[in-house]
Amino acid sequence: MEQTLFAELINQQLSAVIFVQDYLQLDFDGNRMTMYEWPTLRMPQVDRSFGELEYRNDLCGFIARKISSVVLRENEYLTLEFHDTSASIELNLSTGREAMYYVQYDGNWLSL
Repeated sequence: MEQTLFAELINQQLSAVIFVQDYLQLDFDGNRMTMYEWPTLRMPQVDRSFGELEYRNDLCGFIARKISSVVLRENEYLTLEFHDTSASIELNLSTGREAMYYVQYDGNWLSL
């Protein structure tokens, strides 16, 4: 299901991928997701997990792509789907601990 709480991300581009020691930040022109779990990259030819040789390059390959939808299954996963591709970024939410902190450009926030 597409979530209205992430509605501002639809048609926004991924403007930055920021690697910070043991977590990741994805910036969407001011809206920022801080991920404490490393997401899986779902791509047409292959899925990538953190630690694989091409993970960082493939993740940075999402920069400038626009979000087509955000799918949230509570306590399961959050998926960012992109226009013009069948690729997505999927975050596992079933770890039992905080997996993501989200801040909108206006200062509103939430954590999952």
